[in-house]
Amino acid sequence: MHGTGIETWADNGSKFTGAFVDSKKHGKGRFDWADGSYYEGDFEDGVFHGEGEYYFPDQQKTYYGQFVKGIVSGKGKEVWADGREYVGDFANGKKEGQGTMTIPGSKQYSGEWLNNLKHGIGFEINLVGHTKRKGEWKKGKWFRWLSNTETITGSVKTTAQFEHKAGQELQEQMKADGKNKIQQEAVQDDEL
Repeated sequence: MHGTGIETWADNGSKFTGAFVDSKKHGKGRFDWADGSYYEGDFEDGVFHGEGEYYFPDQQKTYYGQFVKGIVSGKGKEVWADGREYVGDFANGKKEGQGTMTIPGSKQYSGEWLNNLKHGIGFEINLVGHTKRKGEWKKGKWFRWLSNTETITGSVKTTAQFEHKAGQELQEQMKADGKNKIQQEAVQDDEL
């Protein structure tokens, strides 16, 4: 099959509507499953690849962003029905790299993630008390604070506004940490 069309599965109620090339889903399309989940976006060689939206009814969550060979990878955004939101990097279907998780009316974390967990340097923002603090997390658990609590004057920034500033601060800190590590290694090498 070549062109646009509809493919249905009578045994499980699934349906694909979209483009085909050489009988494979390729181009824009939408895949609906009987449980209410769906994917709408780019397909390549029969799998999700490129930009798309995937709804997970069991988690009441929608992912908007990049897919690589059927897996959530790259830049994306997860939004839950209760208002929680994660914006950032994904790898192999998990939060990995830089990202910001916001729990409306409560708090926000912006920083490093590994294997779906806060891991590395980040900022925790109290959205009610208008404070922020830099810290370090390991495998999802707070490890230590790296700064005193600061009061945020004016309005508390939105996820996108804060993520940009926090990301810049984090990159600057990581560069400084890297330079310090290089300088320390150079001193150790000189001592040998």
